[in-house]
Amino acid sequence: MNNLANSLRHQGQLDEAATMMRGVLEKRRRILGEEHPSTISTMNNLTNSLEHQGQRDEAATMMRGVLEKRRRILGKDHPDTISTMNNLANSLRHQGQLEEFISILIESNLFDL
Repeated sequence: MNNLANSLRHQGQLDEAATMMRGVLEKRRRILGEEHPSTISTMNNLTNSLEHQGQRDEAATMMRGVLEKRRRILGKDHPDTISTMNNLANSLRHQGQLEEFISILIESNLFDL
């Protein structure tokens, strides 16, 4: 279901993808738990779907949760953590939240002043 939802998103079927991803997330939370890597990955995928739908506030809020979990579980230098930081930074940039955008870039070493 997770893979199908991602395929739907890539095909531009954003509403169907987000709905399916929410279902996957609910099941993974219930079965695997909130901090299981697969649950966190699904949360991340849902943020991508929301971002593509233009629901940037909800996406950014959820991305912050994904980032917090990945930092704590995987560490700040793990590629998945850094990827999430990059995604959140881009989302914030699109929302005009430039101060937080720059802060995340500096913290992640994606941008060096």
